[in-house]
Amino acid sequence: MAITQLTSDVAYISKLDDYPPDDRGMTSAKLRALFDQGAIDIKAYLNATLIPELNGGYIKAITKTGTGAAGTSDSYTITYQDDSAYTFSVYNGADGLKGAPGAQGIQGIQGAKGDTGETGAAGPQGAKGDRGETGAAGPNQVGAATATAFAGLLKGDGAYVGQAAAGEDYQAPLTFDLAPVSGSSNPVRSGGIFTALGGKASLAVGSYTGTGTFGSGSPCSLTFGGVPRLLFITDTSAGYYSAILLVGNSRYLYDIGASSVNCGTNTALSQSANTVSWYHSASAAAQMNTQGDVYNYTAIF
Repeated sequence: MAITQLTSDVAYISKLDDYPPDDRGMTSAKLRALFDQGAIDIKAYLNATLIPELNGGYIKAITKTGTGAAGTSDSYTITYQDDSAYTFSVYNGADGLKGAPGAQGIQGIQGAKGDTGETGAAGPQGAKGDRGETGAAGPNQVGAATATAFAGLLKGDGAYVGQAAAGEDYQAPLTFDLAPVSGSSNPVRSGGIFTALGGKASLAVGSYTGTGTFGSGSPCSLTFGGVPRLLFITDTSAGYYSAILLVGNSRYLYDIGASSVNCGTNTALSQSANTVSWYHSASAAAQMNTQGDVYNYTAIF
């Protein structure tokens, strides 16, 4: 079955006069229609003739006869819907020689950096390292006047305080007890004190910043969860001001530089419920309230 050909003459424009207005009966509308007529004829042929014939199944079957081996010919037969047929042959040549490799292409543009991956799971904990060796013992001396003054105050020995004021070393090498021992005058290591006081006493620690005021009209005060029996205060900014407040008998002792004084006449220490208050009439430093200085305190209950 042969496909119907388009035989209409669509050369409308080429047949016009070189000057179309010379043609009798030529109008602008007629001239525009002539420009469109060729496309209209082709559209009508496609929609009304060619497409219906193709949709009706123009080719019925295609068959091949042959092995496809190099040096032989295969026959192909096309059978149309009207059972007419067309046969043609294809010669099978041998494979050609492999061509030389082509030149290497230009490297492409580097791609954008990808998103950061999620953090991986934590690895297992490493093994515990070996315990380090015990360091050599340091010198058992106190040479600074400030440190010796406070230490002399704690020992309650006025002779040592005098030595500290003169800038002399006063402390011979010490022997420490690992825990409190009845009748012993040796100092006790903090771990031993902590163990001995376990279940018998408790500590409260903290800090405050001085406001610069002093005297009976501007006392300092701290409030705790209970009533402390002993309160230590140290000026961390100045480094040489310290105070001990014996809440039980209302005694207030302080240390300034190389002097330590029991200032009962110039101070007042009181306690109401869980609040401890104190003042010193000499100065803000003596009251442990110097403007802007940071004070650490430890309370023992």
